[in-house]
Amino acid sequence: MKNEILLIEDDRDIREALSELIHDEGYEVRTAENGLKGLERLQEGKLPDLILVDLMMPTMSGGEFILKARELLKDKVMPIIVMSALNNAEARATELGASGHLKKPLALEELCTMVSKFCH
Repeated sequence: MKNEILLIEDDRDIREALSELIHDEGYEVRTAENGLKGLERLQEGKLPDLILVDLMMPTMSGGEFILKARELLKDKVMPIIVMSALNNAEARATELGASGHLKKPLALEELCTMVSKFCH
């Protein structure tokens, strides 16, 4: 059974490109265009093995998504990787309790390494 990744990214072109790349690496991918849609995806059935979330999004930011997802998931451990172009992305990811962060623009090799680290 393939590992499943939830990708939350507001930029459609980036979302589609990353989804295709991750799929080509052998993973199932579900996508959402903002944190609110991401929460809906979490409630649709099987939980993903990893969440990749952009910090800066309209409707519900990545930070808000992480806090709400933690409430929703309660005791379940869910690795979450923050993606951001912000200079303080690493500090913000740590503050939010994320499992890691990726600096935008994303280095595709770094993305693949991070995904495989959490999806054995």
